[in-house]
Amino acid sequence: MGFGGLAASRADALSALSWLVDAGVDVLVDDTPRNWLAAPAPPVAEPSPPAAPTPARIVTAAPAAFDGDAVERLIALAETPAALAEAAATLRARPIFADGDAASGVMIVGQEAAPDDAATGRPFSGPSGALLDRMLAAIGRDRSSVYLTNLFLWRAAGGRPPSDEETWLSTLILRRHIELVRPRALLVMGDKPSKALFDTDAAITRLRGRWIDLAVGETVVPALPTFNPAYLLRMPAHKALSWADLRSFKSRIDA
Repeated sequence: MGFGGLAASRADALSALSWLVDAGVDVLVDDTPRNWLAAPAPPVAEPSPPAAPTPARIVTAAPAAFDGDAVERLIALAETPAALAEAAATLRARPIFADGDAASGVMIVGQEAAPDDAATGRPFSGPSGALLDRMLAAIGRDRSSVYLTNLFLWRAAGGRPPSDEETWLSTLILRRHIELVRPRALLVMGDKPSKALFDTDAAITRLRGRWIDLAVGETVVPALPTFNPAYLLRMPAHKALSWADLRSFKSRIDA
């Protein structure tokens, strides 16, 4: 093996080691360093529950302004991702549509726009985006070499769960988005996009790690469900399973 091969192997090893460290392997027992010998912090009184948010206008499948058939026609008429973004914006203002390279052949779908996404105008911002960046680096990718989007392009007021009608609309847009991009491989990150795209009630813990052929229009895309970065921040013990999924995804996109 030449020196170039040794350097590449060392880089790969360091990248994998970095992810395993993030996954909590060896002596790491938390996501952030702690002084375990320090005296415990005094208890903090729980804040009063916030006032109920003002109900937001919900985009439905058939609101008064238009019907479901009209929405379907509008989405179907979009012939490029940019045109689809414009169509989405006519249904509701300021969708956080996508980031990265649509021609990369690698598409990653997350769950929903986060508050940090609204500030940057890009999906996967904030702490979950930082974790995704490390995950991508571990398989030799970055945001410029993949294409990122979410199932829900808008964040509901107050962080409430999306309604059935919003899920219908978002799934319609996402399926057309995938059909237009035609990726060589699709990473579906999270429970909600997996259920929406694969039309199943199975939880992500059952779906993850298994390749599924996703039919969108006349296109069939190999898709791999896995955990969402925001979920991994809450459940770091599942990072090892996520790493196994990433290795499978890397094998497919590097083939």
